Amino acid sequence: MWRVGPGGKLLFVVLGLAILAFTADRYLLGSKYLKRSGVFPERQVVLSGGDFPPGAAAPASDVVRLPTRPFRLAAAPRGSAASLLLAAGGTGTRKDSPVSRAYGMEVDLALLPDERAISDALSTGGDRAGGVDAAVISVDRLAQVRASLRDLKLKTVLLVSRSRGHEALAGAAGVSQVASLRGRKVAVPTRSAARFFLLWELSQVPMSPSALQIVAVASSADAAHLFREARVDAAVGDVADLAASARERAGTLIATSADAPQLVATVLVVRAEFLARFPDAVRRLVRAQLDAADAIAREPTDGARLLAASAPQLGDPFEALKADPPASLAENLAFFDVRGDTPVRYEELFRSAVELWRKLGEPADETLPADTRELGPLMAASAAPPAPVPLPALRPIVPSPGSVIAPRLPDGSLP
Repeated sequence: MWRVGPGGKLLFVVLGLAILAFTADRYLLGSKYLKRSGVFPERQVVLSGGDFPPGAAAPASDVVRLPTRPFRLAAAPRGSAASLLLAAGGTGTRKDSPVSRAYGMEVDLALLPDERAISDALSTGGDRAGGVDAAVISVDRLAQVRASLRDLKLKTVLLVSRSRGHEALAGAAGVSQVASLRGRKVAVPTRSAARFFLLWELSQVPMSPSALQIVAVASSADAAHLFREARVDAAVGDVADLAASARERAGTLIATSADAPQLVATVLVVRAEFLARFPDAVRRLVRAQLDAADAIAREPTDGARLLAASAPQLGDPFEALKADPPASLAENLAFFDVRGDTPVRYEELFRSAVELWRKLGEPADETLPADTRELGPLMAASAAPPAPVPLPALRPIVPSPGSVIAPRLPDGSLP
């Protein structure tokens, strides 16, 4: 029979004690000594503001007070920006603006060149130079921006517009339909709603994005530049950037977002920390925006003048308004499934964008769509709808050199 000598017995005793020590340290002491020895390295935990409720820094009382500085807001130059310009009296801070006189709040409005600049400004925050508290971005971009700016916990508070032709796909001679894009070079601003529109057009063929030679650019203007120089066969971006380039290339606008008027929706998003600290400021801005949208729907001339002065690259401001009209209160209530009917609602659009980006292997927000919105400001506005009176009169607007603005009827036609 096999016998264990004194040395073997000692070995068993040592192993038994080691097992007891390991068990005690691992399960009773939380691997205290093992971590010190490097056997189980201690996990490095990185904390961020996004790990805590955004309202933690709000004052203990009077949480509805207004900020002592202007409410900083950013938007891209498009037709619907006219309503923000009308409410704010133009870009920058204007103490005599309609929103200041009618709602007792200063707004600092900036028109930034593309959505990358807008997301950077949101990341910086309104308390620092170059940053903003809120911005207007498309829902498809929000699905990506919320993932990259997780700590901000951005909240959607308002539908600003639904595109009716602002995004466009242009092709050179011989590229007259979406199917003609196969194997062609296409300039695409990657951080833009125009890319979302292009993907929708490809889905109608159907055609895989890999069938195209995508040339990624930073902005619609960059896409138009490459297209004009014949370095690509087609481009997607803002219609104002691409229309002239298409003519120069003896081509055409293959499609615009007027083909899918429920696809590209721009919304007002607010940093959750700012919304928690100054909810009354957000309510006043939402009400001012809806009042301005109502005023433009009845008489677009003042909004068009401001748009021409602040964003001359859009061309005819009345056409820009027609391609991207500001959304009304009724459209907002339907979009957020409060009251009324609409073909595509916010949650459906947000969810489909998230699923699309994941399908393409790109980062996308994992939050439930319902948790990405805050309807308090909109509901407050719906309780007291915009009155049928115009906003306070603005001082005369001086258009950019060379621009001509003829008076139009409310439908945009010449008298």
